[in-house]
Amino acid sequence: ELPNLYLIPAHLQLVRQDRTLVQAVMERNPNLPEAELLQMVFDDNEEFIGENFDYIILDTNTYLSQINENAFSVVDSFIYITDPSYEGLMGIASLSYLWSEIADQIGKEITFEDTIVLNKFEKGYKLSEKIYSLLKGDFASEEDENLYGGFSEAFVDFPIPKTVKFGESSFSGVPMIASKQPDQRMIIKKVEGLIDKLIEKGAL
Repeated sequence: ELPNLYLIPAHLQLVRQDRTLVQAVMERNPNLPEAELLQMVFDDNEEFIGENFDYIILDTNTYLSQINENAFSVVDSFIYITDPSYEGLMGIASLSYLWSEIADQIGKEITFEDTIVLNKFEKGYKLSEKIYSLLKGDFASEEDENLYGGFSEAFVDFPIPKTVKFGESSFSGVPMIASKQPDQRMIIKKVEGLIDKLIEKGAL
């Protein structure tokens, strides 16, 4: 129903494949750093990938597993999607720092800037508004600026509102983009607006 869109599903047990992935590929090249195994696969298939795909999106969790380290090593940009919580902001800061450490260890130059997207935003809700202000760089105190001052440059000021429609779409197995329901089409319009902003920022 959606031409030119290819989805490869993941699974919670995928983390178990970390060791298998390392063992299988290291047999081919024992001198290759473990965090560059996926890069080798991309290099081997560079012509096919270049001819068939405009974008490849790797949707990962925030853990630095072996699989995620490999995913991070091949990307052109990071798009962090966070909910309006302090835990979300700290998760972004921690992951960004740890990845820079790993990149330095394997000798990979980071040539892209981070991008932050705010999801599940509730207008009028105190915590949502506070996190939104921090991401924009509107600080109420010097302490806030010291803690969150590095986020505003990466933030895309186009928050996605909280809605149960994403959950309903996941449960039904019908992508929202394929829905003809007016309320879901409104959300799609917001996402399309976000994509325009990401392109404008150079994240896509």
